[in-house]
Amino acid sequence: MLVIDDGGGESLYLGGRMHLPGIASSIGAARWDGDAWTALGEGFDDDALSLAFFDRGDGPALYAAGRFEEIGDDRVEYIARWDGDAWRPLDEPLEGGAILITGWDQGDLRGLYAVGGSGYIDDRYIGGVPRWGACTPCPADLDIDGALTIFDFLVFQNLFQHGDLRADFDGDGELTLFDFLAFQTAFDAGCP
Repeated sequence: MLVIDDGGGESLYLGGRMHLPGIASSIGAARWDGDAWTALGEGFDDDALSLAFFDRGDGPALYAAGRFEEIGDDRVEYIARWDGDAWRPLDEPLEGGAILITGWDQGDLRGLYAVGGSGYIDDRYIGGVPRWGACTPCPADLDIDGALTIFDFLVFQNLFQHGDLRADFDGDGELTLFDFLAFQTAFDAGCP
């Protein structure tokens, strides 16, 4: 269960196996607006175990995680984002399911986190707590302060030194000199 203000006042969101008044029994998510329950999209093929409301930089949204792999006819692989009309997969799928998701809005650790999965996102081992970083139209803004400064270089250098794949700016899964060049190109491009 999750209570959030989704722009229309506070609402209660519920995920899991539901037998609610006004909604056919299903597995999925629903919203209580104070008067009635409304199903959110099509049913899931397995349990949604956790809900989170978070803004990764592309607008606040409801996320669901659990043991489901499909919602309706769409493959979503254990985590999905509600766009107001339908559940959508994230840009990188989670492998192995999740029992808890939460958003964290602090500095360079800002992102959506999952617990209980295999530790893999899109065939890359991320560790025991997979993370979907903040979406940003300015990828070189690593300290997420809205400006490109020397501090972004320092964050990049720190990530690179510690083997953190957030410094993999050329996207090849390795940390090399080419990541420095790709970061510099992104930095030179500036922020919109």
